[in-house]
Amino acid sequence: MLLAEPTLRSPRRFFEIGLVATAVVWGVSAACRDAWTCDDAYIVFRYAKNLVDGFGLVFNAGERVEGFTDLLWVLWTTPAFMLGIAPETWTNAWGIACYGGAIALLGFDHLRLVRRVPSPAWAVLPVAALAAAAHGDWNAWATSGLETSAFTFLLVAGYVLLVGTLKPGRALAAGLVFGLATLLRPDGVLPALVGGVFVVAMTRAVKPAAAFAAGFTTLWLPAAAFRLSYYGSLVPNTYWAKSANLAWWKQGFRYLGLYFEKYGVLALGPALLLLVALRWRREDAARREALKAAWLPRVSLAGALAATYMLYVARVGGDFMYARMLIPATPFLLILFELGFSALPIRIPLVAVLAVAAAPAALPAWTPRPVTGGYFVWGVANEFEFYSLKKTSETDFRGFVLKRFFDGLPVRALIFGAEVRVAYRAEVAVVVEGNGLTDRHIARQPLKRRGRPGHERLPDPAYAVLERKIHVVFNPSSYERARFPAFIPVVPIRFGPVVGFVLHWDPVMLDAWKRRGAVFQDFPSWLDGYVQRMPSASDETVKSDYERFRHFYFQHVADPVRERPFRARLGLP
Repeated sequence: MLLAEPTLRSPRRFFEIGLVATAVVWGVSAACRDAWTCDDAYIVFRYAKNLVDGFGLVFNAGERVEGFTDLLWVLWTTPAFMLGIAPETWTNAWGIACYGGAIALLGFDHLRLVRRVPSPAWAVLPVAALAAAAHGDWNAWATSGLETSAFTFLLVAGYVLLVGTLKPGRALAAGLVFGLATLLRPDGVLPALVGGVFVVAMTRAVKPAAAFAAGFTTLWLPAAAFRLSYYGSLVPNTYWAKSANLAWWKQGFRYLGLYFEKYGVLALGPALLLLVALRWRREDAARREALKAAWLPRVSLAGALAATYMLYVARVGGDFMYARMLIPATPFLLILFELGFSALPIRIPLVAVLAVAAAPAALPAWTPRPVTGGYFVWGVANEFEFYSLKKTSETDFRGFVLKRFFDGLPVRALIFGAEVRVAYRAEVAVVVEGNGLTDRHIARQPLKRRGRPGHERLPDPAYAVLERKIHVVFNPSSYERARFPAFIPVVPIRFGPVVGFVLHWDPVMLDAWKRRGAVFQDFPSWLDGYVQRMPSASDETVKSDYERFRHFYFQHVADPVRERPFRARLGLP
């Protein structure tokens, strides 16, 4: 039985709205419960804080490097510092709001569709909205301090605008929304391109297409001009640091495969759509016309957005964070499932209908993540699990300890991964991110072999020690992997409970740290002992050691008395 259009105050209308509201409350509650902040967010916070403090949109004062992919998100974080709100609270609150907004848009667009297409009573179920609320990884990435939730919301908003009546004003609004999405993430250009093609294909008119293009370019062009003039590049530095210029299809399809191990039910959407297509001619003429007018455009746009974005993710090799890169494609996978569900044959057993409706929410909830427990699968980890309250408290404690030692000093530190949070808490003057996110030189080094996505670059010791003159590094495994022990002597340093390695001898800095309680070896005195033992060492050993000593000490400290014995032994002028 097909239902007539409900009146504004009909019980059915209240029931519809109630279901959507339930989905929103459900999703927002889950996101609040799982709220967290990942280390990459502290890159955003440092840029935003430096902008508010008058240093410009930079990671380090005086260094114009676009070490983020979310320009608009960085700018949107600055009010937190102006208002005295913790940036973690600010970004997570807006992320949760965007998540709730995306669920609401999914729900109300579905209700808009079923009011236009003669439908059975069960078709009113907002399957996509309810499944979005139950999606465990969308719950988690609603927060994190990153732009994922806001970017996804804008893509859904752009979709909802485009599947309405495409008059120039609506096309203009859609162009503006996709333009905002591109300011949040440069890869937003791809969904915007899909949206533009959709406008042309659906309207075959100049005005809506021109309006869409005008809305998009109104935002995209000034941002591109700013990037080019301020940073000297149209693409962020992270494009090179994460090797996005190099296709890595094998890893990308692994990343997609891991996602669909848990959310494989979403891949059934196309199967439901095929079933609808096979029964197309059996439909009542009025229902078939309504489906053609309101249902088919949604299928086309949602399918194109999901496929385009997933292909992009596959090309760049996915991400090291489980599911994160596929959250923007998730609402369109859910929409395709819902569209197939809502257009199922009128006469179908209710039990089967309810089973299909519940599947995208229930099956993933019962399916464990293939990446969990702090383990890596093909370089991918469930990032959310790394940020327990205990671990983040320990990280913050390390940062506050270092702040006491670094306060007021021009410290240059090399950091990796979660240490971004440590450096933010310690307020380090100059921070070099070891994987190249905020450093142009490291990001553009030739890639010798593929590794963990987003962590493939390592600093060249000569660059770190001799050019950047970095004082200290804390990550022992990265210290070894970058081959620092082959380039300089190993000189540990202890800042209270925090242990690191000195990368070059700066007497002024080390004396300041020593006065504040840092413990480290007196390297000049150790050199004196080495000179006394030198006659028993081979020429090859002395030559090799002298090179390491030069890198660490003699190229930074004028000490001809201690250097003279080495040069005499090696026959150097």
